[in-house]
Amino acid sequence: LGRGPERAWTRSMVDGRRVLQLTIPDSWMSTNHARLSLSSDRATVQFEDAGSMNGSQVNGVPVSTATLASGDIIELGCSFLMYVDAEDCDVRESMLLDETTTPDVHGMATLLPNLRMQMRRLKKIAKSTASVIVHGESGTGKELIARGIHETSGRTGPFVAVNCAAIPDTLLESELFGHKRGAFSGATTDRKGLVETSSGGTLFLDEIGELSPKGQASLLRVLEQQEVMPVGANRPVAVDLRVVAATHRSLLDDIGEGVFREDLYARLSTFVATIPPLRERMAEIGSIVATLLASDPNCSEELCFAPDAGRTLLRYTWPRNIRELKKTLISAAVLAEANRIELDDLASLVVPLATTAEASRSALSDDDRALHEQLIALLATHKGNVTQVGNAIGKKRQQIQKWCKRLGIDPKQYR
Repeated sequence: LGRGPERAWTRSMVDGRRVLQLTIPDSWMSTNHARLSLSSDRATVQFEDAGSMNGSQVNGVPVSTATLASGDIIELGCSFLMYVDAEDCDVRESMLLDETTTPDVHGMATLLPNLRMQMRRLKKIAKSTASVIVHGESGTGKELIARGIHETSGRTGPFVAVNCAAIPDTLLESELFGHKRGAFSGATTDRKGLVETSSGGTLFLDEIGELSPKGQASLLRVLEQQEVMPVGANRPVAVDLRVVAATHRSLLDDIGEGVFREDLYARLSTFVATIPPLRERMAEIGSIVATLLASDPNCSEELCFAPDAGRTLLRYTWPRNIRELKKTLISAAVLAEANRIELDDLASLVVPLATTAEASRSALSDDDRALHEQLIALLATHKGNVTQVGNAIGKKRQQIQKWCKRLGIDPKQYR
């Protein structure tokens, strides 16, 4: 790892060993700044500073050597890198995101191999009329994916978004299917419904899990017959309907509880895309931040982050996902002096960072609380060595890391 004229990578053989060299255009880095290597037993990855001028940090702590765990943040000069275990990101191909990379679905470029594979499949689905369900937590960008599907589809009709949770039963049929003049009090003109308006384009049903039983039955009929019956009409209107639905709920659980129709799910779920929460995409948060900043008129192309502000962005768990990240960046960009975001500009994140660990502990089940206490005791005994903790209880290092991540434990605090 070192400074170079541009961001680039090369592979070579040196003394019979495969070597990958990464260069970054960072004037604060040395030409040969640091190296990563497998341990002799190939069980761990070792970090070593190569005698750099400005030194190296791992998780904000200056180090000359360190054993890396998945999710560790390496700071070289003014650049941040995140080490991710291959097992944690399901690597199936070698990838490097650069300025020439184009997303498979509009607005959805990704560094994560498993997510990129899903986007490639979604690109093929987008060009058909097949219905799609996009599943993910609130704020993960489900509507962005839906718009990307529409723009990739080539369909010439409009993209029409419907918030299913906001339509009361009394207005459901009129809103979705339209009405004829005189159909009810106040219906002074003919009016197309949202379904007919989307004909030839894409109907986006946000939070489909919140749709009432009456709404589910009506939607199923439209999907089956590809026609709508406006309120007060004598004959149905044919529609060229393509539906993308989104939900943060488990529709399969809702089916089991009898609150969502199984036949409607079968109609909608030709393809199901799952968007991971931002906390599971931290390895690519740099490219996400760059995309969000580039799309906002308040942000200068020369905007940069102070190191402690960068660390804070990487340490925060972003419970409200990309929506929260975007609002935080816009606020920080407005507050920033001389196009440099300082830690104080991210003040809204400082308190959550301090309280997240305590809040997560209070919400643990009895089994998780016992596991939490066991891991802390073992980490203290083995001075934060995750491999030794795993050996002590007969588990792999990766399993210990996953437990620590889920329970909010930082093994480095015990070294």
